Amino acid sequence: MSSGEKNYRGLQGIFEIVKWILSIITILILIGCLLFLEASKEDSVTFFGYRTLLVLSDSMRETDFKAGDLILIRRIDPKTIEKGDIICYERITDDQKTERITHKVRSVTADQNGQRAFITYGTTTGADDPRLVYPEQIEGIYCLTIPLIGRIASSVNTVDGYLFFVLIPFSILILFEVLEMVFKIRKILRTSWQEKNPTQKERSHHETSTLSDS
Repeated sequence: MSSGEKNYRGLQGIFEIVKWILSIITILILIGCLLFLEASKEDSVTFFGYRTLLVLSDSMRETDFKAGDLILIRRIDPKTIEKGDIICYERITDDQKTERITHKVRSVTADQNGQRAFITYGTTTGADDPRLVYPEQIEGIYCLTIPLIGRIASSVNTVDGYLFFVLIPFSILILFEVLEMVFKIRKILRTSWQEKNPTQKERSHHETSTLSDS
């Protein structure tokens, strides 16, 4: 194997590694953007009882998650909810709008009619929510935080984020594809030229083989 072929294979290996890394990063970013868009909807899709939600405030920043994070919640039987669980529920605001809250359960209680309810609070301030939370309001229990995806996906909406996370990676991938194509074309042309113009060693070998056959 000539030094040129060794260099070509070495460069090809490096290109393949970098291309795979960039491809994986790009796919993860695209998945994150899809999750971000889905979580931003009022009625996000539920898969096997799980759904993603976008955190809009820092009311749980001190302990669990912060604004811009994506969180995963799971449907649960309200009867199994206990003190210390983090639940997601809907409530009607004073201006008759629906908002989604994800807070920690301080205690399980009952209202004046004896109906089971929950006292919840945000860990950042430690203040209780103004109203009791009833089982029919609960959408699910908090499972885990996806910390970086939400921030990366939201930054794609900015010019700098779009350049850094979308345009530059895709441009590098396209460049690598073009370079790989150029290398392949050069290899085909080199092989074709070598077949039409054999080296002195190859000619001598061919002549020796011819004499031996005769």
